[in-house]
Amino acid sequence: MGSESCIRLVDINRDGLDDIIVALTDVTEISSKTESKQNKTTCNFYHVDEPCSGIIMGIRGYDLVTLWTIKVKQSIFEIQCGQIDINNDTSMDCLASGRQGTLVAFDPYQGLILWHSSKDYIPSLNRLWN
Repeated sequence: MGSESCIRLVDINRDGLDDIIVALTDVTEISSKTESKQNKTTCNFYHVDEPCSGIIMGIRGYDLVTLWTIKVKQSIFEIQCGQIDINNDTSMDCLASGRQGTLVAFDPYQGLILWHSSKDYIPSLNRLWN
């Protein structure tokens, strides 16, 4: 695992204490499984375009217990929370962006993807584009 991501502090379990949102990259997915049948099965399970090597994690701040994990297409660089309510549920959501045109809107309280970019949205997306 590695990370090129920023860290965000958000009270994701609503206990009054800051929790941690961070993105990681599973480098084993990139280096050894990019074209493998197992990786395609994993990516399909998560409904994420290959190589699905990006991970966004919500971690409880006071004891570092993982609250949720989201698989995404690629490494995440930037996470922005608290500026927009994507699904109009009166709670602020997060946006994450990263390599290969990865753009994800997610609910930080439930750890659910609300929207993600795909080849359908970016038809000229080149697999090797940063």
